[in-house]
Amino acid sequence: MAAALAQMGRRTGDRMRDIDPSLADRIAEWMSQNEASASQIRMLQDVVSLEKQEENAIFGESLPSGIVLNK
Repeated sequence: MAAALAQMGRRTGDRMRDIDPSLADRIAEWMSQNEASASQIRMLQDVVSLEKQEENAIFGESLPSGIVLNK
């Protein structure tokens, strides 16, 4: 459950997409009480780039040659 909350509440740096900071704090508090990892909690508090492994898990197989994701 913590992984799902971390992904749904992940901070993007775009105030239109980011959840309300007070809600993020409440979720982070719940996660810390329920043994979530520090990296999962950090996703709610800071903009964190996707690691290659996470990117592959989210987007699946690699993109066709010539197509790139902008970060």
